Amino acid sequence: MINDVIGTVFYPRNVAVIGASESRDNMGKNIVQNLLDHHFQGEVFPVGPKGGSIFGLTVYPSVLDIPENIDFAAMITPARTVPDLVGQCGKKGAKVIYIATGGFREFNSENVDLETEILAQARRYDVRLIGPNCIGVINSEIGLCLPFSAIPPLKIGPVSILSQSGGVANSYLMHLFAENIGVNKWVSMGNKLDLEETDFIEYLLEDPWTQVICVHSEGLKMGKRLLELAQSSTKPIILHKVSRFGATAEVADSHTAAIANDDRLIDAICRQGPIVRAGTINEAVNYAKAFILPKLNGNRLAVVSRSGGHGVIATDFCVKYGFEMPPYNDEYLKRVEEFFRAKVVKTANPLDLGDLWNFESYWYILENAIKQDQFDGMLFVFAYNLVQQHELMVNTTIFLSELIRRYNKPIAFVLQGWKDRVDRLRESVSFPVFSEIDEAVKALATSRDFYRKKSMNT
Repeated sequence: MINDVIGTVFYPRNVAVIGASESRDNMGKNIVQNLLDHHFQGEVFPVGPKGGSIFGLTVYPSVLDIPENIDFAAMITPARTVPDLVGQCGKKGAKVIYIATGGFREFNSENVDLETEILAQARRYDVRLIGPNCIGVINSEIGLCLPFSAIPPLKIGPVSILSQSGGVANSYLMHLFAENIGVNKWVSMGNKLDLEETDFIEYLLEDPWTQVICVHSEGLKMGKRLLELAQSSTKPIILHKVSRFGATAEVADSHTAAIANDDRLIDAICRQGPIVRAGTINEAVNYAKAFILPKLNGNRLAVVSRSGGHGVIATDFCVKYGFEMPPYNDEYLKRVEEFFRAKVVKTANPLDLGDLWNFESYWYILENAIKQDQFDGMLFVFAYNLVQQHELMVNTTIFLSELIRRYNKPIAFVLQGWKDRVDRLRESVSFPVFSEIDEAVKALATSRDFYRKKSMNT
């Protein structure tokens, strides 16, 4: 069963790191350090021909010298050594091997034979492979962290990432960490000699810790299988499929030996899935932020804005993406007007709070807006530039998270201001924060349309 294999990938009892040494710039040593720094809950066995020790751990001269069987091996050795090492890992009971090494068919077509030899060894011992030419696996839950470059402290989140490119995988990681959303599981797949997207997706669709799956791919091998998996699940799959044109397909082939796909076919798969297609990393992350909010069960938004100008912009995008903006209840508007000083702002939807400097009243306004039955969700736009508002914004953002739990409706929060202050707020809260109004409304519309299609297909 493939899920048993992928379960070992994410929850191994132990990891052998092959290619580790005491050398200062050794990349295998970096993998061991990541495992220790992130407090991996299993055993770590460094392996390198010179032996010795690193970080207080014995370095075994050979995989065969490890005193017990291994679950998972991370391998970063010259390409020519890999076939024999795969066989050794198989003899030690390894279920999965992650091959970081590059220099295979993505580098030279003659090295296809070397990949064939690697795969034959893996099949002989019933071992599954990740890579080659990739940068590892992360499971934030147990401190499993296998990249060969330093990774900052892991933050457990609801989004899992699958990426063909190691560099793009890192970019997703940095984006999600910067948003303080975090990552649950993360895989760089490289050349996909063996395990590929659908093998991991099948597991993640059943994974209780994964709420949203983001997939970056330069070439899909199993489009039909991807469609079947997407149609069978309620979890959103966000597909960032690149190499869409002839020129980029040639570049992708030299990068990860990708199989180019007809872009119209990919679009058709996404429509039928339904699968959400993203054009950029930033777009994919914005969609993920909308999907970790409660499900949008309708098309009617309450819009609350710190200024009239932002409210007009919000209205433009709500209309563009097909949202309705019903009026607020009269009694509610009368109560809101009592908070205003000059009483020169007309209360409507969008609700303009530009005349309101009693920020504590925002909590009343927000809660008594989202609870009204005519609204399925809310867009809240706040532009600020005062340093002393930081604590207020932290408390307000925490309050927004309470509201979505209380009323089970999504609230897309757009915060605009000095970048360093917005970043500081993101570091202080776990609630998804959007930077632009159009990105927030488009993300809400994407979530709405995804669940509409799902309901039509059930």
